[in-house]
Amino acid sequence: MTGDTDKPQGEAQAKPVPKGKKAKPGYDKAGRPLRGDARRKPPKRRRKSPTNSHTSAQKIKRALRIAEALEYRIQKYTYAQIGAEMKLDPAEAYRLVDEGIRSIISEPAEQLLEMELSSLDRLESSIFAQAAEGDLACQEGVLKVKAVRYKLLGINAADKVKVDGNVHHSGDVVLNFMPCDANA
Repeated sequence: MTGDTDKPQGEAQAKPVPKGKKAKPGYDKAGRPLRGDARRKPPKRRRKSPTNSHTSAQKIKRALRIAEALEYRIQKYTYAQIGAEMKLDPAEAYRLVDEGIRSIISEPAEQLLEMELSSLDRLESSIFAQAAEGDLACQEGVLKVKAVRYKLLGINAADKVKVDGNVHHSGDVVLNFMPCDANA
């Protein structure tokens, strides 16, 4: 070590950028490399132009083609027939129909689900009192209503398998393991 006792040996000293000059990208004004997020450039934003706006002519034409393909599909046309009518490849006809189905608003389906669930609630409440009093047919009906509700809501629990020397499935012993005799 010669003269410089406050600087560790082997470390290069960054030279400050002279006045009037810009620092290199990825370095600060003192010439030190930037760390972490400061090094990243902000994402470029695409300007709205006639080709990428929601109301561009291209997007409107595609939406009309999707609607036309859906109309044909509603009329029970095959994808090959839709392609022939619209002068498309059957695979493109399928893509148009698929995109149209996926873009349909889910609100009507949600309303239907709410109607079905309220119908199940009314049905269950009409037979629940009799089921609670011991009527086996009503108890079975309540269980069926609950099964339909769980299926509609997608909350059916997967069958549970329990292993503890025996294999159980839904409470019944499916496989009975006998302990091995090491001397046999």
